[in-house]
Amino acid sequence: MLKQGAAGATVFDETGTAVGAGFRVDVVDTVGAGDAFVAGYLSAMLEHLSAEETLRRANACGAVACLAPGDWEAAPTLRELERFLDGDADPVQR
Repeated sequence: MLKQGAAGATVFDETGTAVGAGFRVDVVDTVGAGDAFVAGYLSAMLEHLSAEETLRRANACGAVACLAPGDWEAAPTLRELERFLDGDADPVQR
């Protein structure tokens, strides 16, 4: 796997290469973005999503994590993640 920040990420596996685009957000704090990316990636893998869907979720989790200060405060629930992927620029309502 190759993480590329705002440019997204690329994963290489036995089926080939998958590229996932990044998300543009108004960054407040990047602390925790990498951890959120990994959490999104692993949760998608556990759901047996495709490589492209896995990268989309991972990239979205990393982007959402940048929307608030702190390392976990903006970690999205699945519902918040779905709102973000549907175009809500600030899905975390806490």
